[in-house]
Amino acid sequence: MTFNVSDLFPTSYWAYAFIFVFALSLPSVLCAENNESTVHLSPDRAEDLHTLVQECESGEIERCVESAIQLFQGDEHKAFKLWEEICDNEDALGCANLGYMYREGVGATQDYAKAAALYLQACEGGNMASCSNLGGMYKNGMSVDRNYTKAVTFYRQACDGGDMHGCFSLGYMYRESLGIQRDTVKAAALFQQSCENGDLRGCNNLGSMYRDGLGVKQDFAKAVTLYRQACENGAMMGCTNLAGAYREGTGVKQDDTKAIALTRQACDGGEMAGCFNLGVMYLSGWGVEQDDTKAADLFREACENGEVAGCANLGSMYREGSGVKRDYAKAVALSRQACEDGVMLGCMNLGLMYLAGIGVERNISMGTSLFWQACDKGDDNACEMLEMLTNRH
Repeated sequence: MTFNVSDLFPTSYWAYAFIFVFALSLPSVLCAENNESTVHLSPDRAEDLHTLVQECESGEIERCVESAIQLFQGDEHKAFKLWEEICDNEDALGCANLGYMYREGVGATQDYAKAAALYLQACEGGNMASCSNLGGMYKNGMSVDRNYTKAVTFYRQACDGGDMHGCFSLGYMYRESLGIQRDTVKAAALFQQSCENGDLRGCNNLGSMYRDGLGVKQDFAKAVTLYRQACENGAMMGCTNLAGAYREGTGVKQDDTKAIALTRQACDGGEMAGCFNLGVMYLSGWGVEQDDTKAADLFREACENGEVAGCANLGSMYREGSGVKRDYAKAVALSRQACEDGVMLGCMNLGLMYLAGIGVERNISMGTSLFWQACDKGDDNACEMLEMLTNRH
């Protein structure tokens, strides 16, 4: 039996359409205030510390680290030594920042094991952001065995201690049923708590809960208000979702111009879902002049920066030779990458290539297995494909 993929399946099955953004539980960059009296340093270093503590009171470890680097005229290693000295004096803030530098490879070789140990030390010393960061390392299996239950424990400790990232992350765990029984009501309450205390990701996610009617009564207008709050205060995921509301006319009057502008704003601001959606606009000619080359460039940008749906769509474009030179090997590699990272469209595309022998040796069993994988994950298109295959036998 010979499969002609383009005849068997509609082209639209090969590319994702627009997506909304639900903020994930990410490593925290928030820090608690430091008790300067616990640190005993030379006068010069003590003055440096005083300046840095003032920076830390703004709430971000990353800013603390950057300020230390600036004080030493861009020398990351000297900044690292300062935080190391502070940590050696049993100061939790110093250990928290030192852990951040090990985690990010700033001023030292990246070392997740040392980062985890320092976060634990800082957490035990009362730095709640470090408890949250340690939860993130358990959630993501960074140097420690992935353990959602421990992640929940550390997130809860952080939240109870006033760290809003901990509350946000705990809400995410409740929503996704990771290490704890799913409870969308608690998830929504925790997102609201984090939002009301300045975590814009909480506002974005609470908006999505109102949009979908999860844990709260569905209310598109409230969703829009929360997305707008996040967007106007610099959270680009909020801009992406607000664009979606304007695009679909949910909670606001449908407005293509605003949808395009907000999507572009999100992409320019580093939100890869925004770049992906902008790519879909160029691919489909939705509100912009159709341009396969621009679409491919945007999908590539999204893919290379962690938005795996971009990899799936870019793989489709390499298969078709749309906006890029046709390259079946790249199509297979990108579809496989997307599939392995949980994007079911990637599994479907890879399955189709196995069925037709495009870029890989033809293998009907493997192709069908990939369709089942996607179907079992709730992808209706994959289920339809399986039905179509069955009917053709």
